Amino acid sequence: MSLTTPQRAIIKATIPALALHGTAITSSFYESLLSAHPDLSNIFNATHQSTSHQARALASALHAYATHIDDQASLKKMLELVCAKHVSLGITPPMYTLVGEGLIAAMQRVLGDLPGGVWSAEVRAAWTAAYWELANSMIALERAGYARVEHSNWVGWQTCRIVRKEMETECVTSFYLVRGDGADVPGFVPGMYVSLRVRVPGATGSGDEGMLQARQYSLSDGPGRGYLRVSVKREDGRGGFRGGYVSGVLHGMGVGGEVEVSCPGGDFGFDAAKEGSVDGDGDGNVPLVLLGAGVGITPLMAMLEAEKGKRRITLVHTARRDVDRVFRVRLRDVEREYVGLRVVFFTTCPDEGETQGEEYDCQGRMDMDILRERELLHLGDERTRYFVCGPTEFMCAAEAKLKEYGVDSERVRTEMFGVGGGQ
Repeated sequence: MSLTTPQRAIIKATIPALALHGTAITSSFYESLLSAHPDLSNIFNATHQSTSHQARALASALHAYATHIDDQASLKKMLELVCAKHVSLGITPPMYTLVGEGLIAAMQRVLGDLPGGVWSAEVRAAWTAAYWELANSMIALERAGYARVEHSNWVGWQTCRIVRKEMETECVTSFYLVRGDGADVPGFVPGMYVSLRVRVPGATGSGDEGMLQARQYSLSDGPGRGYLRVSVKREDGRGGFRGGYVSGVLHGMGVGGEVEVSCPGGDFGFDAAKEGSVDGDGDGNVPLVLLGAGVGITPLMAMLEAEKGKRRITLVHTARRDVDRVFRVRLRDVEREYVGLRVVFFTTCPDEGETQGEEYDCQGRMDMDILRERELLHLGDERTRYFVCGPTEFMCAAEAKLKEYGVDSERVRTEMFGVGGGQ
């Protein structure tokens, strides 16, 4: 079912209504869908449901799709991120039928009574065609993702056991996971994430046994070590809502505890086999610049651990205080051990007693001009790859500066937690 030119015009004509009523549509959709199919609550983020974040995000996506209906190629990156997350959660084609029917029905409920003919049989037909054009593209992307997973020894959710637990900061703990059945953990590209699922007692809308909830967490150590490591920040509820359903359960688990884990996925990562040769001296290869803030350091740490000693690397990390800096001891140890590796710490609010030049290198937010002046961005090498992970404002600022410095956008990658990536 392909969109016709008149149908594209109809879709564009609904953009003002979506801007005004989009969240009402998606809120009605989720309420109806989860009432009719409560088992789907195990897939959707309960915290995002309780705060209406998920409804707002879907409303924004609908508006973006309508706005770019004549230029869907511009949405390709976003779709790839969403589909990678769908694969990690086990989303299947039949679910698209449920969602499509529910979404069109919600649009009719909200828009049907509006004056001016906002909703009609023609509008319904156009949006049905538009939905399935998008859904079929996503199903094809996910089919390719599942084919990759099927070549591994890790299909669907696998039970993993916590064999080691390390507190990195007051609120971040690393969990070392192995297969419960003794099989090997799969290989992965450093920077990838896994979905991790636990049963959460007392989650909104759950029964006595609790609700299954999944979250995405970046792998924070390199491949080939016999385990998967995730480093999880314990999240606390804010604004009157309970938060941190999964992170709270994880932090309460001890060694020997079991969780369900998906196969590693995502496209934020440095694949040395494809992007940079290894010649043995650690100097003639593609340089890496890793820019992170807060817990955004986790996928960058996996890249560093995998590539240290093989190429020139600059890792920059911003934290509020030294005690909030994840992996601070390990990073200093690795920097001393490997020539060609530079680690730079920015601290925004150092505690009394913290000394510049010891606990941190620069005070304040990450300053790209300082890094450029110290020749730590490898701007003279047009092969350099840049990986940025942290809050949206942090990533946007770094991207803007790199663009100002003349770095091709194809060499800059960011990890957006809220769309498809890991924590």
